[in-house]
Amino acid sequence: MVLLATSLVVYQVIRTRTGKEGEVTTLIPFRKGDKWGFCDSQKRIAIPTMYDRAEPFTDGIAIVVTNGKFGCIDSKGEMVIPVAYEQMGPFLEGLSLVHLDGKFGFVDRTGTTVIQLAYDSAGNFNEGFARVVINGKEGFIATDGKIAVPAIHDANDYEVTDFDHGLAPILLIGKGSMVGGGDRPTMVGYIDTKGTQYWEN
Repeated sequence: MVLLATSLVVYQVIRTRTGKEGEVTTLIPFRKGDKWGFCDSQKRIAIPTMYDRAEPFTDGIAIVVTNGKFGCIDSKGEMVIPVAYEQMGPFLEGLSLVHLDGKFGFVDRTGTTVIQLAYDSAGNFNEGFARVVINGKEGFIATDGKIAVPAIHDANDYEVTDFDHGLAPILLIGKGSMVGGGDRPTMVGYIDTKGTQYWEN
């Protein structure tokens, strides 16, 4: 039995109430053989070892993997989101980035598809926006799925990173982008949440 050490951090575990008032049980991912499940802090099995991979619980649900497919379970081990996705990210701003059949979209904590799997690539939500690639162009969507910043930057030449205090750096990654013959892309400007671009001199 191998405990996942990082799950011992208090913000990465789930505490569920038992019969006694105020008493809680902490569920921790653990491995037996090549399968993962969950145990409590006394190493008593709470959810059987049946998954190929298990992530720590966050706000009552945990990502699990079976046969290369991702889904989510609750603290009782019941499936909340079917094990169906090829990739699944953490829930950030209430949404998880998922990948299936070559396309990316977002689901909420009930498994409802909030933003259709229609993007060639995408990033997690940050400050209310997620980077997406549509037909080779990068832009941003809001949590309601609407385009917030038009997709105008060629993904082969530029990389637009996450917003930080309302500005997203624009990096030149195509031909001629490497600084002084090194291996770092060149930052050429910023874009704000309204799509206004600010270019470096």
